[in-house]
Amino acid sequence: MNKETKGYNQEEIGKTLERINYWISNCDTKISFALAFSGVLLGVFFTSNTIQNSLVALFEQFSELDMYNIVVLLTTLIFVAFVICLTLSIWHFFMGLKGSVDSTVFDQDDLQTNSLLYFGTIQALKYTEFKKEVQNITKDELGNDYLSQIHINSVICQTKFNNYKKGIIYLTAAIILFVLLNIGFLFI
Repeated sequence: MNKETKGYNQEEIGKTLERINYWISNCDTKISFALAFSGVLLGVFFTSNTIQNSLVALFEQFSELDMYNIVVLLTTLIFVAFVICLTLSIWHFFMGLKGSVDSTVFDQDDLQTNSLLYFGTIQALKYTEFKKEVQNITKDELGNDYLSQIHINSVICQTKFNNYKKGIIYLTAAIILFVLLNIGFLFI
């Protein structure tokens, strides 16, 4: 069996890189939507007069200890948990959008980190240097460059989706706590 029939061909490699880049874009879109929803939830929470008045009443009620104050204490704990969960969800969403593209952190054998396909490497070269590098690259070197970019972009994509998933978990918890908080405010 010769080298021509093994593994990916150049077209498949290019399509794989495009597919991974699509998933990165897809994750960024999902994170942007979730961040917008978080912002709306935060806005509703802090602009509602009922909630603001309830918070003031909540903190004024800690002078006596009875059933009412137990509800006040629980509502306070729910409020703190809500703020923590919403903050963590927004933090994870921003970390997902950040998108680490510093390929130097990928120090592995045979992994091409000074890629002629990576915009950071390209912009660091003068045009004549870049042109010379592109014209002198061998087919095997270009194939390795593509495979390296596929690997690096896959790591970036997985990191983005991990942050997105954690952000969604915290946002879901914040929504549940928001509902419980509003129920608690009914009794204050």
